[in-house]
Amino acid sequence: MSSAIATPIGLGFPPDKLGELVERFFSGLRCPIRKNLRHLVSSFVTLTSTLRSCNGELSLASVARALPLPTSFRDRYKRLNRLLDNPRFDPQGVSEGLFGLVWGQKTRGFIPIIVDQSSLGRAQLLMAGTPFAGRTLPLGLMTFTYEDIQTRPDREKSQNFVERLFFLQLLETAPEGCACCFILDRGYARVSLMQELLAQPGVRFVLRTRRNVVIEREKRGRSTKCAIGSLKAPAGRPRRLPRIRYRGTKPIEVDLLIYYEPGHKEPWYLLLPPGSSDTLPDHEVVAMYRRRMRIEQGFRDFKTHLGLSGLRLQVRVSERTQRLLLAFTLAYSLVVALGTTRVAEDVRERLESSRRTDRHGTSRILSARSVAALMLCGLCIEILSRLAKTLDRLANRALAGEGLYHCAPRL
Repeated sequence: MSSAIATPIGLGFPPDKLGELVERFFSGLRCPIRKNLRHLVSSFVTLTSTLRSCNGELSLASVARALPLPTSFRDRYKRLNRLLDNPRFDPQGVSEGLFGLVWGQKTRGFIPIIVDQSSLGRAQLLMAGTPFAGRTLPLGLMTFTYEDIQTRPDREKSQNFVERLFFLQLLETAPEGCACCFILDRGYARVSLMQELLAQPGVRFVLRTRRNVVIEREKRGRSTKCAIGSLKAPAGRPRRLPRIRYRGTKPIEVDLLIYYEPGHKEPWYLLLPPGSSDTLPDHEVVAMYRRRMRIEQGFRDFKTHLGLSGLRLQVRVSERTQRLLLAFTLAYSLVVALGTTRVAEDVRERLESSRRTDRHGTSRILSARSVAALMLCGLCIEILSRLAKTLDRLANRALAGEGLYHCAPRL
């Protein structure tokens, strides 16, 4: 007597709902671009559900094969290349949509935004995202190459200029009524950037600086200079120095918070807007900066688990990489949000054994993205009907303006 072997059948986001999401949040893009964006997002969701593609390396060919189109591979590949070369595929329009999709229409108060840089082959990636479920939900990105910078006019021939444009783009696309709070590492600790951010109404920042920087502060009625590294704080208890003068021939006035995380090699020296103890209390500052490493986990997802480290574009590298990643970040947000739903927690209980000791503040082994990928590939056949309902509800809540950040954990 022969026995049949059941083969898992994957499930993706409903095409009609995906189309509605693109039409709802990315209406600033032209109609043909929105149509192709929907297909490209669907392609990335499919590639995510295969866990790894092309032996761990993503290629344009694999993306083209996954496009949900009833045409030949050659036609799909040409269509993909036309989209990546289309100058009307506007990154700012996508960033506006990502803010609305992630945060919804009723968000007020601070939006924590982590900004960092990583490399993807020849391209450099600047990405901003909101910490969420051990990862980040992308809110915007910009790519460039060092060769591009060298061909710019003299006043723009600087990476600092590119970074400044990126921050201004994020501020322009943020929803009204919200204030951005940027969480930044030591590479952004320069006076010009802090002055730029302080000039924007309501903007806050939590910015780590180096221990060898010299500051000036008032001590016992006298102005004294010292290296930041000479200042101490007890382990686990933040120490705040208000309105110190931070380096430069024209120093800037900021607050300094020193915090030593038990188990770390050195304290965190965090710069904050001056007089911000009410809007940025010490414990909130420490909690926000502790989550900064989540963007590094997102970069690892992009490169290792989703294969972007193997992407090799040969021409117009910066522009084509950016347009490809804009669709990729939309798919990534939907997948990570799916991995925080109740059905995802049930799948986690079946497929995961927790660590004995915490790592990065959690005992979990599988990330939200990994759990969602396992569900989408059909590994747990018994939950497919629940998964279909969850995908539909997730799309409906997002369309209603609730935001993935708020609605996904409640589903």
